[in-house]
Amino acid sequence: FAESLQKAAERCEQPGLATELLLEAGRTLETVIGDAARACAIYQRVFASQAPEELVAEAGRRAIPLLERAGREAELLEALSRMSELSSAPEQRRALLGKVAELAHKLGDGARAAVAWQARLALDSEDIEALDALITGAAAQQQWPALAQLLQQRIKAPAGGSRRRQDQVWLAGTLADRLNDPSAAIEVWRGIQQSFGEDPESVTALTDLLSRTERWPELAEVLSQAAARQIARFTELQTQLGDAYRERLDQPELAAQRYRDALQVEPRSEPARLGQHALLGDERCNRIAVPSLVDAYARTAEWQKTLSLLEPRLLIAATP
Repeated sequence: FAESLQKAAERCEQPGLATELLLEAGRTLETVIGDAARACAIYQRVFASQAPEELVAEAGRRAIPLLERAGREAELLEALSRMSELSSAPEQRRALLGKVAELAHKLGDGARAAVAWQARLALDSEDIEALDALITGAAAQQQWPALAQLLQQRIKAPAGGSRRRQDQVWLAGTLADRLNDPSAAIEVWRGIQQSFGEDPESVTALTDLLSRTERWPELAEVLSQAAARQIARFTELQTQLGDAYRERLDQPELAAQRYRDALQVEPRSEPARLGQHALLGDERCNRIAVPSLVDAYARTAEWQKTLSLLEPRLLIAATP
């Protein structure tokens, strides 16, 4: 029956009907007779013809699984590529292009894989799977301008949020070290600080880049702000530790030492001052607390507060 259909197709003078007869012959060979190889040959014949597009697409849909099962990967790649061109449904075309890219990569055709992934990006500029593959390829091939552009796309993509900071750091390094554009790298690092806060890594990077570009006023500002934050953090930690020694551990001497350390770095620290004031009447530690407060008030020119400590100072002086 299949052979009769093929002969009828060859004799038929109507191209559309002839193609339908061939497809029916292929279906018969595939599903009734079980001859996948001959069925696939017929489908491929139709697929390569100038038949109406819907019949060509039908032939492709039937040929692809047969080629896949037979392990005929080179032919499968061609079939998938042609089907991706024929498909008008975005999701279907996206899936087909993904298969083309993966198979091309498997067969060692990186350029063809990249073209397929780029076609995916043309459908959706935030396609994370395509961006991942293209970024990996651009990095491996040291295509630095392309890598920078792709990283920018992935940074903006909603699905890239979990590694946004990592990508921004990678982008900044690429701009500074590969593309010799330290000014652009500086802007990326400023964006990192704005989104994720200041940390030693960002301060170090900005210090290096601002030095390279001789942007001295900006460098001074960065270092000044970093120093201020470090001072604030140190003062906060010392005060918290002093509070723990004073309120929880009944070790006022150690508490007074911690408050003193905080005030030596930031004499205006109100929490550290309050901690020392709470210890003024404790004979175990007032020889630490009182001088510490006197020094803090002297450094900030708060003479009235210095005078308020006269009685505790006299008490210490009178105590052997």
